[in-house]
Amino acid sequence: MDTLLMAIAYKAQELPANSVYQVLIGKRTATTLFFAFSNHMISHIGLYPKLTKETWAAYLKEATNYPSISAIYRHHAQAEFLEMLVEDILPLRDGLIISSSRQVYRQSLQLMMQVVSYANVHEHTYIPIIQDIHAQFLVKMWVTRVKTTFNYQLADVANLIKSQLLTDLSRYPDEAAMVFLQQFEGAHISAVTLDQVAEIHEASKREMLIVQQALTDDLWARWLNAKTMDPGQVLLTDFVQVVDSFFKKWNDSTNKTAIMMKNTTTPVAEMANKRYLKPSTITEHFVEIAFSQPELLVERVKASLKLADIQVLLDHEPDATFDAFKDRFGEQDYWLYRYWKIIYQKGQDGLWYGKQN
Repeated sequence: MDTLLMAIAYKAQELPANSVYQVLIGKRTATTLFFAFSNHMISHIGLYPKLTKETWAAYLKEATNYPSISAIYRHHAQAEFLEMLVEDILPLRDGLIISSSRQVYRQSLQLMMQVVSYANVHEHTYIPIIQDIHAQFLVKMWVTRVKTTFNYQLADVANLIKSQLLTDLSRYPDEAAMVFLQQFEGAHISAVTLDQVAEIHEASKREMLIVQQALTDDLWARWLNAKTMDPGQVLLTDFVQVVDSFFKKWNDSTNKTAIMMKNTTTPVAEMANKRYLKPSTITEHFVEIAFSQPELLVERVKASLKLADIQVLLDHEPDATFDAFKDRFGEQDYWLYRYWKIIYQKGQDGLWYGKQN
C-alpha cells in the first residue's frame, strides 16, 4: 500500500473523485487548476502522473475503512515522518511549476552549491554534479555577477550562503531539512542519491522527492521576494532572480500568450487568430497565468469590467454564481469571474501589481 496516496484519498473523500484524479496526474486545464486552487490542492498537482483511474478508485474505496487519518499514518514504517510530510511539508510544494522548469532551478541550485563549496577550499578541479548546459550557463552567469556586481571572491561567498541557508532551513522540521541537504555535493561530502535517501529514512523515493521539491519551492519563493539586506540573503536572492528570469513558469503555449499580452489589451479573438488557436484556449491561458502572475492581467481585467482600480475586486467577496457576476458586470467571459475568485483568495499580498512575481 502507498500510505501517502491513502492519506490523500482519505482527505479527499468529500471531493469529486475525478477532479482530484485530474489534479494528481497533473492535468493543466483551467478547470483542473482552478479546482486545485479552490480546494487548496495546488501542492498535489502532478504528484502521481502515472496513476490510473482504477487504482485511484480502489484507494478511495479502501480509505472509507479507516476511522481516522492517524490510522493510515500508523501503516507507514515511519508514522511521524508521514504525518509531517502530509501535514507540514506537502503544502509547501508549488504544483503550478512545470516539470522542466522545476528541473532547471533544482539543478542550478545543486550546481551553485557545489561551485561555492569547492571555491571555499580553493579546489578548482572537480567533476560538476550537474552536466545540463542550461544549469551550467545560469550558474556561470551568477558567478560573474558575484565578482563584478558584488565584488566578492567566490571563496568568500560559501560561508555567507551557508549561514543564510541554515537560518532558512531552521523553519522546517529537522528531518525534512536533512532530506533537502542530502541532495547537494560539496568539496568534502558527496551527494546522496534518492534511493539512498529513501533507504536512510525508511520511506519511498516519491516521499523523499516531495520533501526536496517542497522545501526547494518554498525557499525559492522566499529568496525571490526577500526584503532583508543580509549579505547571504542578497546573494541567494540574486541567484534565484538570475535563474527565474530564464525559466518558464508555464508551458510554451501559455508562455507565448503571456508574452503577447504584456503592455497590451489586444482582444482575445485577435490573439487567438494570430496563434491559430481557439479563443477558449487563450482564456484558459489567462486563468493559468492568474495563479502565479495575476498582475499581468490587471489592465485587461480593468478594461473588460470597466473598473478604475482592481482593488475593488480585492475588497469584495466574489459573487456566488456566474449569473450574479454577469448581473453586476454585464455579459462577460467566464475567465474574468475566475480571475476575481483567484485574486480574492490570494489576497492583497498575492497580487504583485507592477512587479515581477
